[in-house]
Amino acid sequence: MKSIFLAVVLSIYFIYSYKNINFYPEDLALGKENTHVTDYFKGNRINGSNIDDIKSLYNQHFLCGNFDKKIIWLGNSQLHTINHYENNQHVSPYWLNFYLKDIKCLTVLGLSLPNANLKEFLLITQYSISKANLDTVIISMVFDDFREGGPRKDFEKILDADFEKNVRMPFLNKLDKKIQISKKFDQDAKNSELISSKFVNSIYVPIKNVRENLKAHLMNDLYNLRNFVFHITPSTIRKKIPVNYNENMVAFKETLELLDRQNIKTIIYIAPIRQDLPLPYDLVDYVKWKNEIALFSNQHKNTIVLNLEELIPNEEWGLHASHVDFMHFKAEAHKILALKLYETYLMKR
Repeated sequence: MKSIFLAVVLSIYFIYSYKNINFYPEDLALGKENTHVTDYFKGNRINGSNIDDIKSLYNQHFLCGNFDKKIIWLGNSQLHTINHYENNQHVSPYWLNFYLKDIKCLTVLGLSLPNANLKEFLLITQYSISKANLDTVIISMVFDDFREGGPRKDFEKILDADFEKNVRMPFLNKLDKKIQISKKFDQDAKNSELISSKFVNSIYVPIKNVRENLKAHLMNDLYNLRNFVFHITPSTIRKKIPVNYNENMVAFKETLELLDRQNIKTIIYIAPIRQDLPLPYDLVDYVKWKNEIALFSNQHKNTIVLNLEELIPNEEWGLHASHVDFMHFKAEAHKILALKLYETYLMKR
């Protein structure tokens, strides 16, 4: 009985502590120095960071309608985050749209997921092929993304028979199982909510409206606590996770083959990372990874591969939770990256 009472007290405390503070789960690891930017170009939203965003991007009306060609730019939070943001600054997909503005009926969409992985990139590519006339696919390669599991549960929203037919990947079976497990948990949560509804109503707490925000805050606090206890910082060495690495590499290869079959131009680039400090990776693993990316990319006729590790000047990198940030840079760096991709696109066109 005491444990139940304690749980109720803690629940009320967390609900009232967090209910007026908006926090988005996808920004869990960004830190206060980084800002998640939603960008627009010529009246249309041109970037998205979750599946609902991506679906809504393709439902917009573009000037050329069905004749509008798309460049999709896949990446992680580096694509939608500005370090030390100031008003009216823009991320890389905006600037690539700007540089390409004289080419009619061509729109760049930045499709970037926090802590993305290559399995998700494959699914987004397949979904995009079904929704748009793709001119080019740009994919940012980050070693961290090959350490991630997934795909995340949200991908059930775009999973259909076309994926079963066109994406020959064993992890789709795992995704189906994950979805079924998640649905079971969702149903259990609904049952628990019904049991507790009288209590909730009696204290007039709008629990449905704050539940997701509360969950995000708790995740953020646990994330920060983990980092504090284990002394994890952005400089902590991150080694390869073999199972995740191998699955992501297979997904990367399948993405290249899929784009080849569709005769879609592809630009692969090793993402910028700050160079003024030792990299937070096992260097043997990291160099081997870069070589594999180049090897597999060069096997495909429609693919260009670039190494942009050193593209961004040291002064354009910022901080993360008072530590150095190896992933996110300032606004000027977004222009630099977009300009380099613009020059590469013109070469391939």
